[in-house]
Amino acid sequence: MNITRQSIKNPAAVLVILALIFVFGLIAMTKLPIQLTPDIEQPQITISTGWRAAAPEEVESVIIEPQENVVKNTRGVTDITTSIQRGFGNITLTFDVGTDMQRAMLDVINNLNQAPPLPLDVFEPVVAAGGGRGGPNAASLLVRPVPGSDLEDLANHQDIIEDVVHPRLSRIPGVGQVNLNSQRPRELRITFDPYKLAALGIPINQISGTVARASDVSGGFADVGRRQYTVRFAGQYTTENLEDMIISYSGDRPVFLKDVAVVENTLVDRFGFTLRNGAAAYYITLTRGNDANTVALLDDINAAIQELNEGALAEVGLMIDLSFDSSVHIRNALTLVKSNLGLGVLLALGILWLFLRGWKATLIIATTIPLSIMTAFLALSLLDRSLNVISLAGIAFAVGLVLDAAIIVQENIVRLRAEGLDDKKAVLRGATQVTGALFASTATSVAIFLPILFMKGIEGQLFSDLALTLSVAVVASLVSAITILPIASKYLLNDAIKADPHEHYWQKLTGLVMKLTDGSARRIAWIVGLIGGSLLLTFALMPKTDFMPRAPIDGFFFSLNLPPGGNIKFLDEEMADRFKQRIAPYASGEAQPKVKSYNFYSYGPSATGGFIYADDPTRVEELMQVVREEVLAGLPDTQVFLFRGSMINVTGGGNGRSINIDLQGPDMDALMQAARVGIQSIQQNMQNTSAQPVPALAMAEPELQLIPNDRRITQAGLNRMDVANAVRAFTDGLFVSEYFDGNDRMNVILRGTEWTNPDELAALPLYTPRSGIQTL
Repeated sequence: MNITRQSIKNPAAVLVILALIFVFGLIAMTKLPIQLTPDIEQPQITISTGWRAAAPEEVESVIIEPQENVVKNTRGVTDITTSIQRGFGNITLTFDVGTDMQRAMLDVINNLNQAPPLPLDVFEPVVAAGGGRGGPNAASLLVRPVPGSDLEDLANHQDIIEDVVHPRLSRIPGVGQVNLNSQRPRELRITFDPYKLAALGIPINQISGTVARASDVSGGFADVGRRQYTVRFAGQYTTENLEDMIISYSGDRPVFLKDVAVVENTLVDRFGFTLRNGAAAYYITLTRGNDANTVALLDDINAAIQELNEGALAEVGLMIDLSFDSSVHIRNALTLVKSNLGLGVLLALGILWLFLRGWKATLIIATTIPLSIMTAFLALSLLDRSLNVISLAGIAFAVGLVLDAAIIVQENIVRLRAEGLDDKKAVLRGATQVTGALFASTATSVAIFLPILFMKGIEGQLFSDLALTLSVAVVASLVSAITILPIASKYLLNDAIKADPHEHYWQKLTGLVMKLTDGSARRIAWIVGLIGGSLLLTFALMPKTDFMPRAPIDGFFFSLNLPPGGNIKFLDEEMADRFKQRIAPYASGEAQPKVKSYNFYSYGPSATGGFIYADDPTRVEELMQVVREEVLAGLPDTQVFLFRGSMINVTGGGNGRSINIDLQGPDMDALMQAARVGIQSIQQNMQNTSAQPVPALAMAEPELQLIPNDRRITQAGLNRMDVANAVRAFTDGLFVSEYFDGNDRMNVILRGTEWTNPDELAALPLYTPRSGIQTL
């Protein structure tokens, strides 16, 4: 079937199809998600488990190691990474690109169900898919006091964050999840006096057992007359009357819980803190949902922030800061690509007009450009792609390619008309004569880019949008050249062929070329010179090899490896205060370069760091040097690491400028020694690099070990678990049970009064069945 002949016979149908392509292309262009780069997926599944007040050794032996054993054989797993900290552990499973993640998730959950039962006070494992479109974070928010406020602790305002801020952010279209990272759960804490307890002869286990057994119990159903009743034993105390619980008797007098303890509904102890410009802050992160428009999402987030800052938060003296707004950089990048695209179109049309010598012929050929672009937008929408710098770059590249077919068809039609053929025959023959050659040319162009669509891995995902837009645009230009262009030429290109006013210039140029290439020796010299010169210029101008272009942001991260054992109070009063004092002149502008804003966080010695934003984006490197040599200099036994972020990152692959060196072996001391040697070698031989060990090269932590004396324990009528429970109660607290007040579920924790040194801990009394009062 001759497509050109059918198109000329049915111009109305072709115009209708053209109009539909434009309409749906415009709709697709407005609906496409806008991002900086395509979605890069490194399929991962993370299993996170928490255990209150547990040491890393217990987390590993009781939780992580059994979970690893049941999930390590999941189909498609290529790598397993485990991280264990105090009270927390997670396992990250990395899968092959292209793995069916729904099936993988089911496999992981099914395997996880085969793990041994967890202790009652362990948080249930959370299984989440990561490394794909759900991450990284779309935005980081910080709730902080308004400037000038003396509010230092946001704990009293956690309810408004949970009840107002969280629901408002969750309602934003495109938000996948709202993570309250600074959230401190509530607990029902029973703080007892160990000396009173021992004096009254009450074992700690007696309190915990009495409280744990005070619960509601269903007794079943009973028929009474014509009614059926539900029988329930209402044994659970309320938080208001729990202190009136009888836990023992002293002679004939009952001992109430309030006689030896204080009951309070409170937040768990502070486990970390975040500062925003020196003020206490509450850290919130938002993840982007599938197919969300990043720019539109951040616009909605900014609108929600303004609404909250002017409403509920303003009433209590709080405000929200958007820590980093990537939409500004995305808009700038897309605007740059769009301007280059527009400039390319204008230059192409200008050159066409110079050679074709007529606006009608130029505009007829120019119709190929918007048609190809609209078709490319439609293809991106149908294949669930996004509008990003890669897809727009493909469209920009295609502008020059899509004109080739139209120029060839148009020139052939003009040539045949100049030879005397009538318009209809010239149009039909002019298009059909070159259709085969154009098809071969288009096929070779598509053959270069189309295989990228079938590549697996990060490379294929990153450049597939480029290959798709180029291939679709070039194919659309071929179809346009042999269908739409002949129709336009038949009805619009009816002017007489004008003589070329610049013919004498072309003749002179031709004569010069003939003169310069006259003779075999000259032609060979030109060939060798052009090829040799091209090769020399290629090697001289070849840029450095890189994975992706660098798109540095207006700030940098810093991370501190502190001596092990520092508590939150020390990190807050010593490290954070010192950091605030040193950076204050730069934040106020008294010293240069000026700091626009900064974040500082600490969740333990191995998780302390922050981010600093430069007021002048061109002086970020200078500010990094100042922070390294002045702000963070001289910290005792502390390693400082600074690295600048990039807007272009690949989940699981970084930005192409980071290398992971994994050292594995059974001897941790030998591994740490090898890591020290490796870091020293990197610093000596690779300048301007930062080698950071993960975890830090100081695995030992200060530890108070209580060694059981089995003979004394047995003589006192106790066992090791009784003493272990007492140790828990005297420190972070002994988990008793869960309490549900009708709205919230919280842990019931039995805790002794505070002690400040090991001697006080050793002197705490215990009532024993056989030996009376004994010290720990």
